Amino acid sequence: MKLRLAMTFVALYLTAINLSAQPVADRSKAGSLIKPTAKEKMPALNGLMKVDSLWESVRVITEEDKTLILVHSEVPDLRFESNRLISKVNPRSSGYYEVWIPFGTHILKFDAAGFQRLELPARNYAKKRVYELKISGILKNQRSTSEKGTLILTSAPEGASLKIDGMPDFKGTTPFTLRDYAAGTYLVTLTKDKYEPKEAIVLIEKDKSLTENLRLIPRFGYLDVLSSSTPDVMVDSARVTILPGRPAEVPVGIHRVSIRLGGRIVKDTTIVVPPGITVQLSTLAQ
Repeated sequence: MKLRLAMTFVALYLTAINLSAQPVADRSKAGSLIKPTAKEKMPALNGLMKVDSLWESVRVITEEDKTLILVHSEVPDLRFESNRLISKVNPRSSGYYEVWIPFGTHILKFDAAGFQRLELPARNYAKKRVYELKISGILKNQRSTSEKGTLILTSAPEGASLKIDGMPDFKGTTPFTLRDYAAGTYLVTLTKDKYEPKEAIVLIEKDKSLTENLRLIPRFGYLDVLSSSTPDVMVDSARVTILPGRPAEVPVGIHRVSIRLGGRIVKDTTIVVPPGITVQLSTLAQ
C-alpha cells in the first residue's frame, strides 16, 4: 500500500511540473470519486440506515455560532461527517450522541461498520437551535411476509445487469421495476462492462412506489490534447486517436504519455487519470 501511495504522489508531482495535466469537465458525470484499489478488501455490506425522524426542538443553546443535533441510534459506533465541518461529537450514552456543527446549510453523512452510508439531503440548520435525529438500522434481506411495495431501480449509466442476493434465478437490467415485492431490504449487485461492480442495499416500503438511482463508477477516464495540428499520441507505448472535441478513452490509473508533432516529441510526461474525468495536455506555446 505504501509503495502504491508513493507512486501516486510521484505521478501527481510529475504531472504538475509538465505544463499541465489539468482535469476539465466530467464527461460521464460520475463525479470525482476515486475507486478503491482492487486489492483493498471492502467490509461486507450487512445493513442500511434510515432516518426515522428529524425535527427542530424547542430548546435553544447559548453558543452563538453553533447548532446542536441530538442523534439517537441503535446502530453501533456511528461516525459523522459533513460537507462543511463537524465541530465536535460527544457520545453521551449507548446510542446517544451530541453532534455540534456551525449553523448553516449542511449535507450530513453517517457511517458504521457493515452499514451502507446514510447521506441526508442538504438542509439549513438554524443558529442556536437544537435538532433531534433518530436513525435506525435494518439488516439486509429482512422482509415482510404480508406487506408489499414497489421500487423502480435505475442506474447511471443505464443498462447494468441486476442481481438480487438470495434470488439465484433472478436476472434483470436497469431500469427495472420491482413491482409488488415483499416490503423490506434487498442486497443488489449491478455490473456493467467498463464499470466497477456496484453493491447496495435498497429498501422497499409498504404500499409505496419509490425510485432508487445507483451511480456506477467507470474504470476509465479521458485524455485530451490541445494542439495546433493533429497530434501523434502514445499512451504506455500504444497509439491513441485524439481529435478536436473527441478525447481518447483511457483506463483509470497512472500512464506515460508521449506526444509528437511532425515526427518530433514535444511532450513526454506522466499523468494520473481519475474515473470519468478528462485530463488535458497542451502542446501550445504558454
